Amino acid sequence: MSLIENKFKTKAELETNLASAIVAQLNKDIKQSGKAVIAVSGGSTPKALFEELSNTDLDWSKVIVTLIDERWVDNA
Repeated sequence: MSLIENKFKTKAELETNLASAIVAQLNKDIKQSGKAVIAVSGGSTPKALFEELSNTDLDWSKVIVTLIDERWVDNA
């Protein structure tokens, strides 16, 4: 697998492009299996992305959304 580097002039441009890519993948998954799954982080960082996603043409009733947490917590 090769990596593709994308450069954006603004954060808004990044969020719009990322939302489009996410929606394309979710629609592909829905078409193939009747449902799709997305795991997202909480907090304020992805807020603008979530707003972009909420304005897309996607059948959210067929999307399972789950939360992830990337923070490290010691077992102490």
